[in-house]
Amino acid sequence: ESEPAGQAHLQACPACRARLAALQGRDEELLRELRQVARGPADVPRIPGYRLEGELFRGGQGVVYRAVQEATSRVVALKLLHPAAGPRATLSARERRRFEREVELGSRLTHPGIVTVFDSGVAEGLPWYAMELVDGETLDAYVARARPELAQRLALFLELCAAVAHAHRSGVIHRDLKPLNVLVDHTGRVRVLDFGTALPLDARRLTAPGEFLGTLAYASPEQVGGAEPGDTRTDVYSLGVVLYELVTGALPIDVQGSLGEIVARIASAPPRPAVGVERDLALILATALEKERERRYPSVEAFARDVRHFLAHEPIEARAHSAGYVLGKALRRHRRAVALGATALVLGALFAGAYVRERWNARRATEQSALVRAVFEDILSAAAPQRMGGDAPLRDVLALAAKEIESTLEDAPDAQAAVQLTIGDTYKQLLMFAEAEGHLRLALQRFREVDAGGLETARCLEVLGAVLAALDRPEAVALSEEALTLRRARLEPGDPRIAQSERALAVALLAQDRGADLERAHTLLDAARARFVAALGPEHPEVAETELALARLATWQNDPKAEGLFLHARATLERHAGEAPRDPRLIECLTDYSGYLIGRQRLDEADVVLARAEELTRALYGDEMTSDLLRRRAFVAQARDELESAAKLTRRALSFELARWAASRPEEAAEITRVAAELSTDAAAPYLRAFQLLRRFRGDGAFELATWMNRLAQLREKQGHAEESEALLREALHIHCRAWGSDCPIRQGTLAELGGLLVREQRLDEARALLEESRAIAVKHAAGDEVVRVDKLLSCCPPGSAKESP
Repeated sequence: ESEPAGQAHLQACPACRARLAALQGRDEELLRELRQVARGPADVPRIPGYRLEGELFRGGQGVVYRAVQEATSRVVALKLLHPAAGPRATLSARERRRFEREVELGSRLTHPGIVTVFDSGVAEGLPWYAMELVDGETLDAYVARARPELAQRLALFLELCAAVAHAHRSGVIHRDLKPLNVLVDHTGRVRVLDFGTALPLDARRLTAPGEFLGTLAYASPEQVGGAEPGDTRTDVYSLGVVLYELVTGALPIDVQGSLGEIVARIASAPPRPAVGVERDLALILATALEKERERRYPSVEAFARDVRHFLAHEPIEARAHSAGYVLGKALRRHRRAVALGATALVLGALFAGAYVRERWNARRATEQSALVRAVFEDILSAAAPQRMGGDAPLRDVLALAAKEIESTLEDAPDAQAAVQLTIGDTYKQLLMFAEAEGHLRLALQRFREVDAGGLETARCLEVLGAVLAALDRPEAVALSEEALTLRRARLEPGDPRIAQSERALAVALLAQDRGADLERAHTLLDAARARFVAALGPEHPEVAETELALARLATWQNDPKAEGLFLHARATLERHAGEAPRDPRLIECLTDYSGYLIGRQRLDEADVVLARAEELTRALYGDEMTSDLLRRRAFVAQARDELESAAKLTRRALSFELARWAASRPEEAAEITRVAAELSTDAAAPYLRAFQLLRRFRGDGAFELATWMNRLAQLREKQGHAEESEALLREALHIHCRAWGSDCPIRQGTLAELGGLLVREQRLDEARALLEESRAIAVKHAAGDEVVRVDKLLSCCPPGSAKESP
């Protein structure tokens, strides 16, 4: 600037000199700010209801005053819009709309980390708004003065992320995140301000072609490239620059040189290496600063989550989770215990060694057994339940551990049992129940030897009972009963572990679906919920999980309380899942609630809930674990007569289900993969062969396969494939429910479907025999609606009316 006032200001203001030197006068916004500073105070319109006490800041888009609201005596910061040519020049329509948008978006946001907007208006043709006056300093000034440790800087950054994430959830992108727009107040809390360049997520461009708003040093490649209005990942990039500067004290991109050179570097040059920064934190920075939006963190929540992982010495999601990497993180997290000698135990559990046996024999203790399990659980949960990338998938880590612990800890049965229990429990959370069963049975055998009647035995009994309940094994009830008996004998009545066993036994009873046990299941669940509420409070996830089981039971009993239980459980789990839901119980809740909605023909609502559950399942487990949800969505589509969509969803579900089995059966992987690939088109789709494989893998008791086949058979008949429909239904008849045997209601439905198909094919003698058997089962189970349905079909095929069957 040539004006003397501007030169004088620069001489007196180190911050402006530094910024001007960094950008060499090329940042248009900065130059505009300096012009306003150079002009000095000007006539200020009177703002009705406010008394202006002095200027706080003057920028390119307005000036901020300290003011007092006369009616309340509240001290505020009052921002007044002025045009670039001076306070008395005419505002452009674009400037006015942008300021109005700033007021609107700022008023929309209510969060402790965002400066609150109180009031707004127009005075003498100039818009203004009043906001909270924060007593503090900018983030960069605070860091320069207080010189906080790295952990404290990262804590400040996480507060900033929480505020920005709230703005995103409210539909607002900031677009100018930088240390100057972040204040640290006198309590040390971070506060975000200046939404002057913000946009709603669904906004159209508010800048003119070729116009840039923001600050170049913190702008994303899409901002400088004109890809307006961008999305939340634009703010992710800017936050990446802020974090880089917080950690290294420098900017990731050189902003010296001509405007064109700076823009080109932002658009394509890699960030400067973060010298002296730990590898994981450097990878976090690199992920946030990716040039392509698709390669950045998908959200601020995901970015913040990795920063928290780094602070907790947990594996970060930005890197492939190799076995060695995850192990190292787990050991570091437990470094205090590791220093006492547990390192050898954990390494031995994975990699074997005689030293471990000697060490264990010298220090055989319950706390060491617990430590082995705790560290090993960290190793698994760091990647579970998703498959790990890098050098070893999670299944390989489990297989390696299972192979080694037999020989490594053969002289330490308590440690061996602890690791077997952890492996089995992890398989259970991966829904790999068959794999879980073997490990849990071995663990139980060893616990009965070293911990007979103890709490570890009770825990193992409970987990194994849950696995066997999922596999439809009657043994599940006896194991769950034993677990509850042990815990009641060993624990105080208020201990929530008793409630866990009460719930587990109730779930096992419900899985058996024995009508006489439903009342007992209800009593157990009511007792468990009361115990959990007393010990943990009404909003705890354990309470929600119990309410979910109660909701299932209420649904079966047509109790109107069911929906309220589902909704409260869902709200609790959503709230505790927080920024990035990763709790399998939330997926389970959504899945069961969708079944409730389907049963009441609220199909549109059910599809929305299922889509949410599918999204969470894919994020948590991967595509292969979405098959059940795709199957349910296919049923909803079929019920809405959307046959093409139903067929597509069914084929995807079958393909993913088969892919899971191919991964665990390498000797049959080629055949399984071939069948899955043939499902990619509807041309002669080998549905029957796919189900034959699944029935062999899952066993004749997997009665949900029969339900799936029944629905697909209906779809194939509607599509003109009656012969294939019949083959599917006959295959489904080979499946039974162990609790009822040949009288299973699933079998009754399959008999009715096959009989109805044969009626429509005029094979009436065959149809009548099937329908009479179906009716007998329906009568036995007092299924009135089914009796009526079967009677209507039987009326079509009285004795002696049939054509000769082919």
